[in-house]
Amino acid sequence: MLDLMPTKSIRLKDLNNWNKYSKSLNKLFYVKKYLGDTLRSWVENKKNLNPLSITLIADLFENDLDSFNKNLSVMEKPIGENNLSKLFYELKMQKSDPAQINIKTHSLSGEVFAYFDLIKKFNKVVKIEEHGDWLCDDKTVVSVKTKNALDHNHEIIENAVRALYFIKENSFLKKYNHIRIEEGNNIDDKFRTSVTWFINSALSEFIAFQDRQLNTWNNFKLETIKYYFDNLKVRSILEVQAEFFKDNAKKDVISIFIKEDRSVEMQSSNHKVKLRFENWPDKNTLSVLYDNNVFWVNGKEDFSYLKIYIQDYLKKFDESYSIIKEQNKNFIGWINISLHPQNEVFILNSEALIKEIKDIKGNREYKIILALNPKWNSIEPKILEI
Repeated sequence: MLDLMPTKSIRLKDLNNWNKYSKSLNKLFYVKKYLGDTLRSWVENKKNLNPLSITLIADLFENDLDSFNKNLSVMEKPIGENNLSKLFYELKMQKSDPAQINIKTHSLSGEVFAYFDLIKKFNKVVKIEEHGDWLCDDKTVVSVKTKNALDHNHEIIENAVRALYFIKENSFLKKYNHIRIEEGNNIDDKFRTSVTWFINSALSEFIAFQDRQLNTWNNFKLETIKYYFDNLKVRSILEVQAEFFKDNAKKDVISIFIKEDRSVEMQSSNHKVKLRFENWPDKNTLSVLYDNNVFWVNGKEDFSYLKIYIQDYLKKFDESYSIIKEQNKNFIGWINISLHPQNEVFILNSEALIKEIKDIKGNREYKIILALNPKWNSIEPKILEI
């Protein structure tokens, strides 16, 4: 994503100092009302090596939450103060892990999307905490599940890289204002965790060292450095190799190659990614990009991948329905799936998708709603009742 270079900076020792973030919060009535305590807990949790890798924290630090505050004020009346409070309380329970916060934020957005569709059909919809997410006035319980976007782990890596540029001791990084996350393979949750650990713990030192060498050499390559991780389930080795050079346009380039080998996997070097840093002319911008095409097969998402998630959600719906049925209530299982623009044809021609889902649904008695949401809103979301 192309964005402006951060205008504010913070020292490493102050990353978990709430006073460095809180000054603008008094001007954000609705953010403070619903998220003030939550934001503070995320910042002050020392387990979070860099709170600025959480988008809401970065925006708060940069005084860039005005539009979000306005959106909350608009949402409060139709959704209701009590419903909103319960929604954001769930977010507070995510502690401080940026990945889990991103997942929960995405999930809550899915619940809000479902609410605005449900309120068109029911006079009252109330947030609940057990066996579902919304209770409608006819005693229909709606359980909402939201599948993570396929690029979730790439987003977390992107946010971790961006967060480095707020740190005052990393001011030299601003020279490298164009970053690409590329050549990724099998970036699963564990590998993403290893990569973000490296970004927070050692990446700045790698780039600082290589940047100093540019004064003497046109190209330079570091020997591979290995980090060993050992837990009860998996032993892994994270290998990092770095090099810098001048490209054909005489721009300084630093490439960081990261791969992970695990003791339980037969195929070596299955998890890998490259972070490429370049100095581009417009120093007021910070660009962190990755290739969306890596998530697609022949221009559409492989349905076998979706089927695994839908089948898992149906098992969870079955558990809730067995309880709801005993209470003489109706039940709806709602599934949100965030899709990329490459999927537009897949969404508009979804007859095959509907047939597949009907086959998966089988003879279940409750209704299933599938909401297909283009990630960048290039077309209208499509809601399918199965």
